This record gives sequence, structure tokens and C-alpha cells, in this order.
Amino acid sequence: MQLVLLSGGSGKRLWPITGEQNAKQFLRILPRDNGAESMLERIIRQLGTVSLSRNLTIITGAMQRDIVLSQLSSELPNDNEINVIAEPERRNTFPAIALACAYLRLEKGCSLEEPVLVMPVDSYVSDDYFRLLATMGDELEKYPAADVILAGAKPIYPSHKYGYILPKAQKHPPSHSQAVQSFREKPDEQQAARLIEQGALWNCGVFAFKLRYVFDELCRRIAVTSYPAVLEQYGALEKDSIDRVLLENKARARVLPYGGSWMDVGTWNTLADVIGKNSYGNARQDSHCENTQVINTTDKPVIVMGAKDMVVVVSDEGILVTDKHQSSYVLDMLKEV
Repeated sequence: MQLVLLSGGSGKRLWPITGEQNAKQFLRILPRDNGAESMLERIIRQLGTVSLSRNLTIITGAMQRDIVLSQLSSELPNDNEINVIAEPERRNTFPAIALACAYLRLEKGCSLEEPVLVMPVDSYVSDDYFRLLATMGDELEKYPAADVILAGAKPIYPSHKYGYILPKAQKHPPSHSQAVQSFREKPDEQQAARLIEQGALWNCGVFAFKLRYVFDELCRRIAVTSYPAVLEQYGALEKDSIDRVLLENKARARVLPYGGSWMDVGTWNTLADVIGKNSYGNARQDSHCENTQVINTTDKPVIVMGAKDMVVVVSDEGILVTDKHQSSYVLDMLKEV
């Protein structure tokens, strides 16, 4: 099975410490032993523990390729083959995944029947999660009528930040994957609560398919004569998500449930939960602060007093002061800056 790791975003929801060159997946702020590591370093390390990194292709932005190469873990066995390819320009997840599939077919010579597992770089999970993902190729073989196998995490609260996958109702749910009834992209919290009552799962953004499934779709859109030809025509591909192009309307999909803890570290609220300390950098809080994280990447001191359920972030790019629940809306505010 080939693994494609998506590592091309800039993580603008983590403003003001993220940008093209210091995207969230490269920031060494996740705790590890007595030090820290980046999202990319953490996931590469975890993939290595379950042998999922043996055939790994990382797709990233053209301006980020060098930093990806610099962060590839030295802990991986020498027999691991890691390829790093770059999008000529950012065009959302369908073009990125299609480009990776073109690389696998045209440059690596993979069979069109080869299973491909695609996953994002920003999931904060235990190693058990990756052991589950390692079985997704087997699920494809077990259910040949399925176009795609997805991973879905059991929700712990109704969240508006995630998409949802609703399996078809079954009297005796199988111990492995379940047929998908429908998808719902980021509903409000009331709608999310109703979906959870019906047995919906959080969409982890992870899916497995036979290489042919995406490669054929790419061939319907551009002339795929060689990998360089795909690169040249990349700008002609629509800026569309893989969910909208192939999953929501066309796919015969199944979902593999995951019952452990799963977190998409895409907002300050979720990142603050995993940083593991209240203050990062030259920052202090008084004894009246509650459930508040302060992140300071400058040399100037930052003092926070009496704050409750907040995130305060200070960098050379700007200052963010937000209630944790509101932190996911920072992109809306940035449009007005």
C-alpha cells in the first residue's frame, strides 16, 4: 500500500505565528519527552512505528519542500522510501492528491490496482490510530465494490469544526467498515448533535482507494501523457476538494470507525490543549487565570492577568487575543485586516 501525506497547507487559523515558510505543520511546539517536535516530525515518527512509512510520498507546497526534507525523521529505518513532491501552486486537495497519484503511476510505475492511503499531517492521535489505518488496504480487498474506505472518529462532543460521516443504519454493525449513507460538512452545533444521535462519525480526512480511482478522474480532466505534462497543466485543474469531486456524490464509500482519541490540530483551541503548558516563551500569567494559554514568540515580555478560557498569541506578525471557543473564526477577522 502506498501512503500519501498531505503537508501543503499554511495553517492560517494559527495566525499570527504561521505563514508560508513557518506553516503549522513545521512549528516545533508539540511536547515530546524533554523537548518538542513539529506535527510533521510527530506523524513521521508514528508512521514508522507501524511500518506505514515504507512507501511514503509527501506532497507539499513548492516553497515548503526544503523544510519538509529537513524535518524528515532520522529515526526511520533505512529501507523506507520517502518521496517529496511539490505542487506548482496551491489548488486544494483534489488536485494535490491527483498529482500524487500521477507521480505514483507515471514516475514510480505503481499498478492501477495498488491501494493508496491518503491522510493529512495535522492529526494528533495515539499510535493505535495508525494501526487501524494500516488495515484500510485490506478493507478495500474485502469490499471490492467500494470505491473508497474512510476513517471516522467517534465524536466526543458536537463540533462545528469537523465534517461528519453518517453510516447506513444496521441492526448488527460490522466489526470493521460500514457502508456510508451521507456526508455533512461542518454543520452547526445543533445539527452536529442530531447527527451524533444518529451514529455519525467525525470525518478524519483519511481515505484509501485503488490508484485507478483518482488517476482515471485526472485523465478525464487533462491530457495525462507524462508526469511533467501533468505539472504543466496543473493550473488548469479546478481548486476543489477531494470530498466534493469524488466522495460526496459519486463514491461508493465505506467508513472504518476509530474509537480512540482523535484531534485535528487546526485551531488555537485544539493546539492549546496539546501544547501541555500554560505559557510558552517569555510569558507569565497571574494566579487568577484559568484555562488560558499564552504563546509568545518574541523577546518582549507578555503578562496576562485574570483571563479565563482564552488564548493569547504574540509574534512579530501580530497579536491575537481570543476566547477559546471563538478561535476557529480567526480567518473571518483576518479578511478585514
